[in-house]
Amino acid sequence: MRRGPALVVAKVSQAGLTSQVGNLPESSHPLHLDIRRRLFHGSSWNTVAVAASSGSVFLSSVLLAKALERSDFGRLSLVRSTLMTIAAVAPLATGLAAMKFMAELRDQDRPRAGRILGLCLLISLGAGLLGVVGLFVGAPAIATGFLKSPDVAVLMRLAAAGVLFHILSSFFISILSGAEAYRSLAKANIGAGVVLLVVVPGAAFFLGLKAAAAALTAGAAVQSLVLLRAARMELRRRGIRLQARGLKADAGIVGSFILPAAVCGLTAMPAQWFASSFLARQSGGFAELALFTAGVSLRNLVLFLPGVIASVGAAVFNAEKGRNDETASRSAFVETLKTTAVISLLAGLPVVLLAQPLLRLFGPSFEAGTAVLRVLVISAIVEALAIVVSQVPVAAGRMWIYLVFVVVPRDVSLAGVGWALVPTYGAMGLAFAWAVAQLLALGLGAVCAVVVIQRERIRRSSGFTE
Repeated sequence: MRRGPALVVAKVSQAGLTSQVGNLPESSHPLHLDIRRRLFHGSSWNTVAVAASSGSVFLSSVLLAKALERSDFGRLSLVRSTLMTIAAVAPLATGLAAMKFMAELRDQDRPRAGRILGLCLLISLGAGLLGVVGLFVGAPAIATGFLKSPDVAVLMRLAAAGVLFHILSSFFISILSGAEAYRSLAKANIGAGVVLLVVVPGAAFFLGLKAAAAALTAGAAVQSLVLLRAARMELRRRGIRLQARGLKADAGIVGSFILPAAVCGLTAMPAQWFASSFLARQSGGFAELALFTAGVSLRNLVLFLPGVIASVGAAVFNAEKGRNDETASRSAFVETLKTTAVISLLAGLPVVLLAQPLLRLFGPSFEAGTAVLRVLVISAIVEALAIVVSQVPVAAGRMWIYLVFVVVPRDVSLAGVGWALVPTYGAMGLAFAWAVAQLLALGLGAVCAVVVIQRERIRRSSGFTE
């Protein structure tokens, strides 16, 4: 009998994890209620934090569009997206490592938590400085050779230092997330967002385009300082001190966790780009790509709350795993999976039902993408579940297994199915490729989770500990 992804996920939450910790606690059990409270409290404040950050960027873009000419606004937007792309790639997933080990070790091994966070900070600083130098030196080549717009080089150089500050901000956010200090994160993001709204549009209004580019660095610097203060207060409260000594003892996490996690984050974008560019090369491809892009923008809205919940759930799951509390870690996983499934369905169903009028917001011709949007929403719901399932191998530190058996097949299938279907079905073929890739990620991720759980059971039963 063939087993679909849903059945395999059930095996994770019922058979695999039940074999670890026994029967699911009753909903009235104090432990169960505590996990729910932490998920609700963390998700509420994390929603505020993400909304404050994203909202300030959106509002500053609106103000910048009013302050600058349309072409200049386009140039500044390109510079900002370049900064964010480099800042996302350069630190090699040290943010994920910081969140995981902060959550796992914050109460159990504070000295080791300080060493690993110190190592992640050093890597982030090194990557940030390399990113700054690389962008500053490479700006003319990027602007002239790739963008065919030499005047953008000056703007990139003025904003280059922002790469470092964005990387440091991500690192501090990871510390606060691992500590489940989402209220502090929300306050920091609100404060930094207010500054961003004043500094960057103000520079554009009164001083022009070049000043606005330099203000991108100033705004990023203020954000990193605000987040640094919040992270330092949380570390001090928990008695954790970042250390530069004794790093050799924990340097192995670079090869076992940070490097494969970085590769996991790098493979998705090329696969998506390849599939999208293949659509663009078809006859009438750009019109089809417009339909697909509109659908993706609405798909991202469906993923917003599930992503927030999954992020909080990962911190809670890692924290309980660090305490070796199998019952609590299982409860955290199951509650996160259930909540994500419910919220994903609640967010996706209205978009599926109102697909046509929602697409009409982009223009009358976009109604042709109704079926494309519905397939993309289905893929978003599946992706939300796949993200939660991935917490099991990630928390266990089995990143190479997850990379080889889940991430690579997912991204190869996206590019391959897109290549096969796009010439015949256009945007619908690409949307279907995304759905197939996420279904594969969910199914293989669930199998991977069960294997990791069984291996951990064998290790415990043999009395072996890492």
